[in-house]
Amino acid sequence: MRVLFIAVLALAGALMISGVILAESATRIPRSFRWLPPRSVALAAAVDSGATLRDLEITAADGVSLRAWMLSPHEPNGTALLVLHGVGAHRGHVLGHAALFARHGYTVIVPDHRAHGTSGGDRTTYGVLESSDVSRWIDWAERNTGARRVVGYGQSMGAAILLRTAGLDARLSSVAAEAPFATFEAAATDRVASFISRPPAWFAVETGFLWWHMRSGIDLKLANPLAGLRAAMRRPIPPRVMLIHSDADATIPRWHSRKLRDVARGRIVYWELESVEHTQAYQRLPEEFEERVTLFFEEPR
Repeated sequence: MRVLFIAVLALAGALMISGVILAESATRIPRSFRWLPPRSVALAAAVDSGATLRDLEITAADGVSLRAWMLSPHEPNGTALLVLHGVGAHRGHVLGHAALFARHGYTVIVPDHRAHGTSGGDRTTYGVLESSDVSRWIDWAERNTGARRVVGYGQSMGAAILLRTAGLDARLSSVAAEAPFATFEAAATDRVASFISRPPAWFAVETGFLWWHMRSGIDLKLANPLAGLRAAMRRPIPPRVMLIHSDADATIPRWHSRKLRDVARGRIVYWELESVEHTQAYQRLPEEFEERVTLFFEEPR
């Protein structure tokens, strides 16, 4: 019995240490991931889409510098469109999407999230602070672009950030979210459970979240697009929402989007793909993506 007790304590200690390591590593993006393609690449994409390129910089509520590209079409359609990349990526990874939307007349703002690309900050919070950053970009768009409405397309973490923001900021009128997580807590548990069984995975994640809350004052459980979507859908005029997910997504399983869809079945547009990797809808199905997503954004809420 004593040996068993010691073994249980050792396992718990190992899981607690693992949780702390996971929290530290998940919130810090390596500097090597913050490389951007040359500005000439973005300029060429803008010109090819019939737009001009502008560098933007704003300041987040906590003083962090946030940077972006803006593609301004020669004949704007009156809508500003935010394009948000995923974790560990940067605005260059979604430049093709930005050019696509610019061709359709959208004034496209493509930010680097905090702790990504050339934006400031040394930690990512999976939407807790980033939702406020998105609201700052909406502020800027309303003051400087002449747009009558603001919409957003996001991938993975970027998609989750937009859904959480939609619950906090009613100005975001439409969101197309590709491969979002329902909650960061569940996504983290899914990831750890791919290596160990689910109960120990849950314990490690909870320990990591508790450590990070004590260390930084930031509760990562607030990275909760599901709660944001529920709040948004309770409004008299809710945002329009499109969810895109694949049955072959090994990074964020499709059950996350199915759970999000169930918040308002019949009102949320759901496009489920077959045999498409994580966030690869446009790369694998460019014509269908263009038709479905641009048509979605064209319809008023």
